[in-house]
Amino acid sequence: MPKKSKKDLIRLIDWPSDEKLQAMLEEEVPSSIARRISVKTKDLLAYCRKCRIRVPEEEYYFKLDRLLASSADRRIVRKPRKTLQWPLPAPSIADWQEDLIELSRYCKAGDVYRVEDWISLGLPIQYFRRDEELVRELRKSPLVYALESGHYSVCELLLLNGFDPMADETFHANRLFESRRHDLIHLLLDFGWWDDDLEAGEVLSTYNKKLALRLFSMGWNPCRENQLAESLNWTRNYAPIAGIVKELVKLDPERIRPQLDMALAGEIRDRNLSKARSLLHMGARKKWKAVEIEQQGFRRGHPLWEAIHTGRAKFWNLFELDYSDVDPVYLLKFALSEGNDEVFDSMVAGFRRYGQLDDMTDQAVRFEVERALAD
Repeated sequence: MPKKSKKDLIRLIDWPSDEKLQAMLEEEVPSSIARRISVKTKDLLAYCRKCRIRVPEEEYYFKLDRLLASSADRRIVRKPRKTLQWPLPAPSIADWQEDLIELSRYCKAGDVYRVEDWISLGLPIQYFRRDEELVRELRKSPLVYALESGHYSVCELLLLNGFDPMADETFHANRLFESRRHDLIHLLLDFGWWDDDLEAGEVLSTYNKKLALRLFSMGWNPCRENQLAESLNWTRNYAPIAGIVKELVKLDPERIRPQLDMALAGEIRDRNLSKARSLLHMGARKKWKAVEIEQQGFRRGHPLWEAIHTGRAKFWNLFELDYSDVDPVYLLKFALSEGNDEVFDSMVAGFRRYGQLDDMTDQAVRFEVERALAD
């Protein structure tokens, strides 16, 4: 072919219209469209590459050529629809996990074009372990390599073409939560992934309210085995997760608030005043009725019990206590038995605000309580 100028080459190339090219690249593309690419056009583009002449839209045209120029009749899903249509295409299954080594290398490198080529040829993308291979160690799947490398497009491509994340024994979501890749977690959820054993600490560590609320609406239980309370006690700074916890309290106060109360008792036990105030701000119970404490019994692990045992009035005064309809001696003896005069005096002042103990001096009150303890 005689040497031609760049302008001549561009004029000779039979480009499809922008609308037609867009339609060819949209959603699903059958391999039969490959036949529409003229031989003359491909020859000219090859000549351009040889002469290192960059032609406009060359990359898009060769991308389409690589996708479709195969003898396989497989339809490859390239873009997600606004609403996914189920069922998704069934994935090609590998006979041996070694068959996926090359694909895994592409996924780890994020080479979405080579992954597209692989799928368009109908090659396997997933492996299911057979019963006789239960002892054999599994290699990481192509999806795991793509997730660990953070290649969203490759992950989406595999999932759109039928890769089943729930059947992948090598996938563990904890690394995604630790790396705070919210986009990848949302992507997996869109394609049916779910883990019943999600821990509260993993979800809270993402600092993402939208993700946490989505998981909660899908059935995530942060109260299982008191995980939420333990996570709050282990968290050093509540600022990134305060918004998440507040929303959870609004959605399900009956389950979430007792977890906050447990965490509050732990912080008071550790004499951490700032974290105790933060938990009250997030939704831990602040207002109590003394008669409820008398009826239910006062025991270790209750926030007010822990406040008494600190011996510091500043922890007791965190709460708003209704002292009406309760025997003053019942509460006062708990403070006096621990020798906590500071909390004892704060309780006496509280009872006096509710019109109790007005006819007794502080000394007389102490005498009555000491006598009750002696009995």
